Amino acid sequence: MEKANRPTTAFIGVITVGFSLYFFMNAIQGNLTAVMFDYNEWWTQLETNVLYRILWMIGDMTEPHYHKTVLGGAFVTIGSIIAYYLDKKQSPLGGTPICYGTGLWPWVFATCLLSLGISNFLYGGLRLEEGWVATFVPYVSVPGGIILLYGGNMTNMLTAAILGAMLTSPITTFIHLYVSGPWGMPGILGTTGAMWIGGIFCCEVARFLPWMKAVPGPVAAPGANTAPDRTYKLKKPNTFFIRRMLADYSEPMFAGTELAGALVVAGVLLTWFLSPNQPVYGSGLLAPLLLSQIITGAVAIYVYWDRWVEND
Repeated sequence: MEKANRPTTAFIGVITVGFSLYFFMNAIQGNLTAVMFDYNEWWTQLETNVLYRILWMIGDMTEPHYHKTVLGGAFVTIGSIIAYYLDKKQSPLGGTPICYGTGLWPWVFATCLLSLGISNFLYGGLRLEEGWVATFVPYVSVPGGIILLYGGNMTNMLTAAILGAMLTSPITTFIHLYVSGPWGMPGILGTTGAMWIGGIFCCEVARFLPWMKAVPGPVAAPGANTAPDRTYKLKKPNTFFIRRMLADYSEPMFAGTELAGALVVAGVLLTWFLSPNQPVYGSGLLAPLLLSQIITGAVAIYVYWDRWVEND
């Protein structure tokens, strides 16, 4: 069996780009002039302004990365739509097939978006002393998972969207208020906890609903736009390394394609340039956050490179 050469060139290049971006952003951040609303204005207007509520929902699409930006959410959606279109056209420009090549991306996206809308309608205007309600959780957890398990149709979409919205955000809030908060633990435990706890509960509920029948989803037709296989990874390790780095940014949205992932990063950087105090909850910490994500992703792929080569 041919030995897999590690993508050392790409690894060093990505780390170098990460640190260069970090120092560049720190150098100019204090000189940027905001031309968009910042996070504090966003949060203040959310309760009474419908437009800000809609923009908040779009920003939710990037909250799994802690980015929380309007343009990041808009860009990842645009990137996913383009990637799906290129998939349908079997174009090599599409990169890695969206939604794992299942052909279910439109159903997954519609279900997650509907669940996100319900969550924002029910909880988006709530104010707690300890902070906000994590309305973004359904978008990256239960609804999409149920569609991947049961297939795409209108009944499954409505069931998954309602289950996800009604249960995951309240579970997040409960854990935050009564577990992680009082015990001085990170708030992230509430969001990730709600994903797996809500996932178990909702999937078990779905099993007993008589109208929830597993329906095979459409399978993407084989063509020019295929997932990188072992041969590709062996021949082009550095190219695959970069593709995988970018695709990781769209994994929480069930896209998993480098085009959508690249546009997430582009959107958050553009938002930061136009309003440096909008990303990352107005903390001004986007530069170190991006650097930590770049380093983590690069090290994870590099260290486990043999597994990446052997598994599609």
